[in-house]
Amino acid sequence: MGVSQRRACGAIGQPRSGQRRQPITPDDEVALGADIIERARPYGRYGYREVTVLPRKAGWLVNRKRVRRIGRREGFNLTGTFCSGLLDRIASGRTVGDG
Repeated sequence: MGVSQRRACGAIGQPRSGQRRQPITPDDEVALGADIIERARPYGRYGYREVTVLPRKAGWLVNRKRVRRIGRREGFNLTGTFCSGLLDRIASGRTVGDG
């Protein structure tokens, strides 16, 4: 194109933040989230680093950042432990989307 992004967006009056790359969610993200929750259930208050080992043993290609991101999305407190809210949600019968 030959024109900088700043200049092009300024010319048409569009903010540059609208031109940024959109995040791509992997196709297996939902399945991995369900698998992580299922595998972490018997281990109580594992942290995200310990939980990362569980899907790896099952053959998933996953790193600790991805596990932590999935845990945050599911609504769990991952600063100290992954399952601090998981067991409470399971016991009360709430699903992931119930908040």
